[in-house]
Amino acid sequence: MWELLDVIHAIRDTAFVVSDYPIILSFENHCCKFQQYKLAKYCDEILGDLLLKEQLPDFPLDPGVVLPPPSALKRKILIKNKRLKKEVEQQEYELFKKGQFVITDDIKEDASAAVPVPTEDKK
Repeated sequence: MWELLDVIHAIRDTAFVVSDYPIILSFENHCCKFQQYKLAKYCDEILGDLLLKEQLPDFPLDPGVVLPPPSALKRKILIKNKRLKKEVEQQEYELFKKGQFVITDDIKEDASAAVPVPTEDKK
C-alpha cells in the first residue's frame, strides 16, 4: 500500500507543473470493497481540492447535457473507475460522507494473484 501512497503523492506534486488542464486517472481496480474504500480515502485526503468530487453547476450530469470542456476542469484530477449500481452507489456515498463504510464482501480479493488466461479449444 505504501507504493500506492507514494504514487498519489507524486501525482499531487507534479500534476499541474506543465499544464493546468485536467488529469484523468483510470483505475484498473481488483480490490475488495474495504481496499477500494481505503483507496478512495487516500485519494480524497492526499489530492484534496484537486480532486473533482461533484458535478460542475453549469454542467449537470443529465442525459442530453454536454459534458464540461477541459477549460472548465483546469487544475482538477478526475478518476475513472467502474461504477456500482445506482442505488448501491448512493447508499455507499452517503455512508462515505459520514465517514462510515459497511463491508459486505465475504471474499477478500488478492490483487497480486495471477489472473487465469482463457484458452481456446483447438480442433
